[in-house]
Amino acid sequence: MRMTFSRLAVAATLLVAVGACGPASTESDDDPTPGAASIALGNQGQATVTIGSTTTVPVSVDRSGSFTGGVSIQVSGLPTGVTASALTIGSGQTSGNVTLTAAASATRTTTPASVQVTGTGTGVTIASRTLTLSVRTP
Repeated sequence: MRMTFSRLAVAATLLVAVGACGPASTESDDDPTPGAASIALGNQGQATVTIGSTTTVPVSVDRSGSFTGGVSIQVSGLPTGVTASALTIGSGQTSGNVTLTAAASATRTTTPASVQVTGTGTGVTIASRTLTLSVRTP
């Protein structure tokens, strides 16, 4: 009888100890919050460049979730004779400048052009922003 009582006491102690640990967790640390990023343009999304000259457009990036990578900025829909510099906002950076250059042969705009500024990063989709660009004569 003494042996049975000791076994019951040990079994009860183990049950209490295991029960105190609580139920097994069903949460997984392997699934981080999906990454995301957005871009914003400085100067209220407006710029003017003089033919034969340059201007800069500030671009900032806001990262969230698990995304910490670099963001490449592309500019499309530029008026004839206007080019944009390449820009990558690296991991750990939040902003940079795109330089717009209007060649001597650039065409003056009579109404501002709507230019698309797009960011891309590995594993994230980033919405484009519209830059209103005017090209003027010197």
